[in-house]
Amino acid sequence: MKKCLIRNDFTDLSFQSLCGVNLLKNITPVVLGKDNNVYEEINCFGLDENNVSEILNSFNPEQTDKHIEIPQETATIIYDLGETKQIDRIYISGYYDSENDYSLAEYELYSSNSIETMFNHENMIVSYNNIGLWQKSDTRNHCDQIFDIEDYNGKYFAIKILIPNVTDNIIRISAIALYNHKLTEELTFVKNNFEYNILSGIIPNTIGSYNANLAYLTDGICFRENYRVKLDAQTKFLFKLEASTLISSIGFVGSYSALENCSLYFSEDKEDIWNEENIIEYDTLPHPTSNDGVAAATLIFQNDVQAKYIGIEFNTTDGFIDEITASSSDII
Repeated sequence: MKKCLIRNDFTDLSFQSLCGVNLLKNITPVVLGKDNNVYEEINCFGLDENNVSEILNSFNPEQTDKHIEIPQETATIIYDLGETKQIDRIYISGYYDSENDYSLAEYELYSSNSIETMFNHENMIVSYNNIGLWQKSDTRNHCDQIFDIEDYNGKYFAIKILIPNVTDNIIRISAIALYNHKLTEELTFVKNNFEYNILSGIIPNTIGSYNANLAYLTDGICFRENYRVKLDAQTKFLFKLEASTLISSIGFVGSYSALENCSLYFSEDKEDIWNEENIIEYDTLPHPTSNDGVAAATLIFQNDVQAKYIGIEFNTTDGFIDEITASSSDII
């Protein structure tokens, strides 16, 4: 079994800050009954759509009735991730009831790159027993579990329920989720740190550093080394907006050398964009990242700037850019 840190002392909302992007989103699992044959008589509650994947992968702790029920004494739920994925956190949510203990009583978690060897002992992540831990209360305490594990790669993931609960013989589950901290930060950093990006999807014209990665400058995803734009001795990016817009700040993710050697230009006219009088001064508001050598900051102007064209010039030979954003006072 893997080294594993278990958390199960949750109030209704405290766990939300611990989670991220669910690797199981939109993946429909295969459910095996106690005879190890595919079992399809699964009851869904809490959503109009009778969709097992939608219920298990879109957990809302305030919607306590949303769950699935499997009328079996034991069952195995298997996910095919499509490719090998790195996993470092697992979230399992039982069915919460303030009066009766319907939380999963005992189960095992497995992950493997081969479905044939999935349930070999060496592929067991953790065996968990919840009997006697649940107490009548108005929180989810000991109803939900988060398992932090050492970075682990697997193409298949499974939960094997050995004892449904201590109240009856029906398996009830509200959510199953897998997470990877690195992927979560890649996908959510821009959204969490910068305002709505009016440059989203815009590919800039450029002087220097032309390569296929330009489309990734405004895709909202950061910290992927293979998708960075490397800078030349002098690199200029020119963004054209759909219309003249009131611009309040520029967002930046890239190397420290690029951030420290950056000039911003704004103009209504493409022909004069690089004139010196179109340079705008800014204050730098840094955003901490967990990535060594990567800086992130919002570049804030003293006054909003009206422009249709945004020019960004970098005077460095050893830098790179991950992401560029722009926010507008016209868009709330």
